[in-house]
Amino acid sequence: MRRIPDSPIDNHSQEASHKALMRMTRMYESPERFGETEMIVCCCNAFNDRAVDAAISDGARSVAQVYKTIGVTPRCGACKDVIRGLINSRLEAAPAAPQMPAMIGLMEAATAA
Repeated sequence: MRRIPDSPIDNHSQEASHKALMRMTRMYESPERFGETEMIVCCCNAFNDRAVDAAISDGARSVAQVYKTIGVTPRCGACKDVIRGLINSRLEAAPAAPQMPAMIGLMEAATAA
């Protein structure tokens, strides 16, 4: 693992953080093995998957938007792939928005009554 320039964290700490993030990524990819537990997403900025979910609910659709919504800036960047995965899985799991013709039909029915 390469050293991040001007980082107050030594290489050993960086490697330990990286290994912890990789374990968390495996937990995220296999939730059936680990159950519904809170997952630390970013060790540098100390936020979890629930903070990312809240940012997605508030309209964040990119990693940069998640950081901005939470109110932090990226540091080492190791969490970006996990955040991107959370965004993708939450958006895939969200119910599809009604199609325009269905909405028009509902509006016509409401105005006819």
